Amino acid sequence: LRAEQQRAAESSGRRRRLAGCRLTHREHLTTSYTLRNNAPSGAPVTLYLDHSAAPGCGGFSVLTEGAIKKTTAFSRFKFVLAPGEQREFTVRETAAHSSCRTTARQLRMLLDSQLRAADSGVMAASTRALLE
Repeated sequence: LRAEQQRAAESSGRRRRLAGCRLTHREHLTTSYTLRNNAPSGAPVTLYLDHSAAPGCGGFSVLTEGAIKKTTAFSRFKFVLAPGEQREFTVRETAAHSSCRTTARQLRMLLDSQLRAADSGVMAASTRALLE
């Protein structure tokens, strides 16, 4: 959606027709792990956790810091656990993807849903005005 072009067209006297809009969606995933060294005694154990990033929505990116190795597809984390020790660990991921609304019906549904969630701050008032 190019608000600047719309304003320029209106100020020059030409009337433009809206072709649609592109929505950007942000998805978040959280995976929780419980790590435990079940040994009753002895030396601490080194544990490596390989977390595969989710492939959906064009591929998620791991946000959690502290990985000893990181690629596009996975992150590896290292833990040293004493005998009997248990630790909770959470991996956060995010992905962004887009979709288009090009028909009058799709745009009306989008505007109606945003009207119900007007205080959410998802759609700027200037964008809404252009779509209406």
